[in-house]
Amino acid sequence: MRILGTKFWGHDSALYYLDTDAKEIFALSTERITRIKHDRIDVTVALNQFPAIRPDIVVHSYGTFGDNSLDEENRKDGVIFLLQEKIARDFISSSHLPKEHMPQRFVQSHKLYHEIHRIMELDGGEFIGMPDNGSMHRSAVEHTFKLLLASSGYSVPLQFANHHLCHAASAYFTSPYCADGKAAVVTFDGWGDHCFGKAFIFSANGYIELGKSPALSFSHNGRTHVMSVGELYAVFTEALGFRKYSDEGKVEALAAFGTPDSKMLEQLNAATQIRDNAIYLDPRKLAQYYDPTFIRSVSERIGIENCSATIQTFLEETIVRYLNALTLPNDIESICLSGGVFANVIINLKIFERCRFGSRMYITPFMADEGTACGAAILTAVKHGKNVSWIKEWKMPYLGPEYDRTTVTEALENIAEKVTYEFLGEDWPYDAAKSIHANKVIGVFQGRMEFGPRALGNRSILADPRDRQTREKINLSIKRRPVWQPLCPSVLESERERLFEASFSHKHMAIAFRLKREFFDALPSAIHVDGTARPQFVSKEDNPSYFTLLTRVKELSGFGVVINTSFNIHGRAIVMTPTDALTDFLDCNLDVLYIAGYRVERKQTRFDR
Repeated sequence: MRILGTKFWGHDSALYYLDTDAKEIFALSTERITRIKHDRIDVTVALNQFPAIRPDIVVHSYGTFGDNSLDEENRKDGVIFLLQEKIARDFISSSHLPKEHMPQRFVQSHKLYHEIHRIMELDGGEFIGMPDNGSMHRSAVEHTFKLLLASSGYSVPLQFANHHLCHAASAYFTSPYCADGKAAVVTFDGWGDHCFGKAFIFSANGYIELGKSPALSFSHNGRTHVMSVGELYAVFTEALGFRKYSDEGKVEALAAFGTPDSKMLEQLNAATQIRDNAIYLDPRKLAQYYDPTFIRSVSERIGIENCSATIQTFLEETIVRYLNALTLPNDIESICLSGGVFANVIINLKIFERCRFGSRMYITPFMADEGTACGAAILTAVKHGKNVSWIKEWKMPYLGPEYDRTTVTEALENIAEKVTYEFLGEDWPYDAAKSIHANKVIGVFQGRMEFGPRALGNRSILADPRDRQTREKINLSIKRRPVWQPLCPSVLESERERLFEASFSHKHMAIAFRLKREFFDALPSAIHVDGTARPQFVSKEDNPSYFTLLTRVKELSGFGVVINTSFNIHGRAIVMTPTDALTDFLDCNLDVLYIAGYRVERKQTRFDR
């Protein structure tokens, strides 16, 4: 059976194509195509680029319809907004298209314009005649999604799945624990299908829902807000001057420089209750914290670092208290985590250190909303009686597209006037290690692209962690982002116990661990100000070429460690294609690019001398 699980549109839209007969997976976020981080456009932009995707069924990872739905992905006004955005993008991109493509784009936009008016006039019975209050919304959403799928050549059944159940399935079925039988599964995010979190027990026989944390809407200062721990953190992110739903990691990083404000923390805790396996937030007590003006005034008084530390500490303590209060059978020893809140690696560290699961915890590498596409596909396969036990064997999320040498060569030839290149073949990891040891910052582009927010050696920028200037060089000169943002290391698995305090063999950069103090001076660019690092522990079977590079680095430097940050300039999504990689290479100050066996350098100009 061929199933296309989707976050069809909205924040972190993505697809996860599951062929249960061939035991193949292809997964991709739309942002990697558009290069707009966290893009909300629908997945047909991906389907149009990869026509080999031929599903028998399409499933969207939201399931609630109705006037009181908080999720615009399943509302009539939401899909109208989607079509308006598609029209706007057509007109913007049309100015860059050859003239012969212009009429086609205008015809397409004209059709979408008429569909908007048709949907605006839609009542509950026009398409499927459902009698409930959500019929109008469901009709509009189904009609729009089928229209968009048909425009890409698809005419297949469309289904919907519960958002947090999709998060949970993406964690359990990709974890090593699904082979053991039972595991607790917990999800937390902004919100989805009226909840911001759920707890389950999953097993080979199905799942039991233990509790759900309700995402309640409330009004304050003339605006409607959603009460949720993830949304509250996002509100702080925006109020502190960062991009909401994107820059939460900056608040997490700044928190390490500050101290929580006791009064604010007391107020936040007083508005939070944990009972019946759920978190309940009191809108009356928290309303002021949804006012950006109020948060900014507090930040000006106590400092942005202390304000960041306060909301970070609140979230850490709330999640830890919740997990420790979770009512679980005695035979549950493992936990799987998913949802955007668990992109916060310090929270995950605190869970490791302060909850009873210890190293028997798993954070799905695609923990944000792109991962719900995975859950939607797997739940559908299980529903149809298909075997999904093989999915856990895909231990690394190298699930995206791969490009052959011919495609890479053509891309290089297109910019031959700007670069020099040499084909090294399978020897490239040795040369790359030598470049890193010579204190060069390099780009690496190889194999299948990672699915999820972390680059794990296939679309990465690598550097020497021993140089104190590496962080400043990458942040300011290459990535072009705040200098205080931490950089993360890839580490040979054989180095893990030598370099880190308590840890476990985590491969996906989704949790921080504490570096042993004796190595602070030896690896200064690999740690944050609090002494933590977010490592990827690498074994040979994970990524043979990357393992070879790290092994050679250890032979040269004594440490099997490199800085590994995602291959993109700040504000752009991670590179997907050879052209993306070469574009970003030329647009920033990387020293060398290793792409599909080629070593690439810029041609020197008179301005470089």
